[in-house]
Amino acid sequence: MGRKQNPDSDHDAMTISEAAKILRVSRTHLNTLIDEGKLDGVRYTQVGHRRILRAAVLAYKEESKTTQKKGLNRMVEASERMRLYDRELEGLPVRRKS
Repeated sequence: MGRKQNPDSDHDAMTISEAAKILRVSRTHLNTLIDEGKLDGVRYTQVGHRRILRAAVLAYKEESKTTQKKGLNRMVEASERMRLYDRELEGLPVRRKS
């Protein structure tokens, strides 16, 4: 990724710490995502500090939530196909509506 100068003129730029808090990840992990090209919208200050666009952070957060939800749904479907839930329910009392 090439460096772009003067991100402070972009009002929607945030620090790595601020972005990490929004994503609920460590700064180290966030920097890894940036270095691996998984997160766009990164700019650099004149002294080399990273700033990231709020829109990019929010888009990544939404994409991550969607990916997690799909993965969880696949896990539940696989568990149901394997009848894992049936085994967990064995022996539990059944409550019937009166």
